[in-house]
Amino acid sequence: MPIFFKVLNLMLPLILISFAGFVLAKLKKFNTQTFSDMIIYLTAPALFIVSLSTNSFETKELLTIILTSFLTICLSALFVWILKKRMDIPLGFYLPVIFMNSGFIGLPLILMMFGAEGLARAIVYDVVNGLLIFSLGIYIISNKKDRFEIFKTPILYAAVIGILINYLKITIPYPIQISLSMVGSITIPLALITLGYQLGKIKIRTIKLPIFGAAIRLAFGLFIAFSVIKLFNVRGELANILVIMSALPSALNGIVLSEKYRKEDSDVIASTIAISILASIIYLPIIISLIKCIQSKTS
Repeated sequence: MPIFFKVLNLMLPLILISFAGFVLAKLKKFNTQTFSDMIIYLTAPALFIVSLSTNSFETKELLTIILTSFLTICLSALFVWILKKRMDIPLGFYLPVIFMNSGFIGLPLILMMFGAEGLARAIVYDVVNGLLIFSLGIYIISNKKDRFEIFKTPILYAAVIGILINYLKITIPYPIQISLSMVGSITIPLALITLGYQLGKIKIRTIKLPIFGAAIRLAFGLFIAFSVIKLFNVRGELANILVIMSALPSALNGIVLSEKYRKEDSDVIASTIAISILASIIYLPIIISLIKCIQSKTS
């Protein structure tokens, strides 16, 4: 079987679970805010604490992941800022271009491909992405009004707790460890169902700008990831994780933030997110197949 179809087969469970959420959106209407809140405030923090506290990291490895995520987002934001000076594009165009769907798509995908150790590294990437969404993202979309939302999100504190437990070699009591693991294990299936449900509600109302935005999201992610890998001579599993995480489609958080801060840009944001995610069903298997081909030739 060609590598492409092997990768697509690996991704199929993620697609099917998301599709179940999509079908649910067509059959029954309900508020998914409860699901999102459960992920943000309960299950994801538990998953982050367990993963970051039980997997070993080298300092260089940790810094490389943080740097890649930070540069991918900030340099993409700089590019959009330059673009906005020359073109008439809405402020909301920033969100789907600069922030990747590292939580709802990245974490399940990396878990399927690289197991628990890979997931821990993807979580570090996701934490940086999440912190920048709730700081830089809100600062941009709220027109520089809301600067302190970052301190209201539990992922900041969960990440700090998990890394401190790891580096200080603290043993979590068994009942707490099991409880956190059980709660954290809900995160990925719940995130995939929520992703599918949100896609089921999105209506694509405009095409040209969203396609352009989705292309920038992919191109900048790949360019920056490969640049960091080359500059710091990153190899093996970590290099693959950085490429995949940086190439992920647009983050769903853009819809939530546009509804809260900038409703007039909602159509562009939602359309860009939908097109980016739908395109990723094709391009992610291609990228992963190429990675695997390069690996097999160099090993």
